[in-house]
Amino acid sequence: MPSGPQESCLFPTDPPNVDCVDCSWFVEGKNGEEGGLLYVSSEIVYGSGSVTSNPGSSGKAELRFLFNQSVVQSLSLHPGDTIAFTVVGFNSIRVAGTGDGHMNGELHFQPRYSAM
Repeated sequence: MPSGPQESCLFPTDPPNVDCVDCSWFVEGKNGEEGGLLYVSSEIVYGSGSVTSNPGSSGKAELRFLFNQSVVQSLSLHPGDTIAFTVVGFNSIRVAGTGDGHMNGELHFQPRYSAM
């Protein structure tokens, strides 16, 4: 049996240009209303993560991955949803309300930055 460290999530093999984003979000109001900016970068990024909405929410929301204000990909959220994602080629993430009522949840995201 080898005595050195084994490759696992505790010993990442990726370069040290990896962050982790964990944040709460909230939207309330009319259809299409911006709930807020959750992530922004000065670089084009790619990454994976998950978004969760509270099952006690009464509205709907949309998580939008944008590149210079143009939508690259969007995820529709209903109360109680948990969605895993991998997205490439964006520089910001916004959440917006897509119906009457309110919704809140959590975003967990690990961005990766392309080497220059």
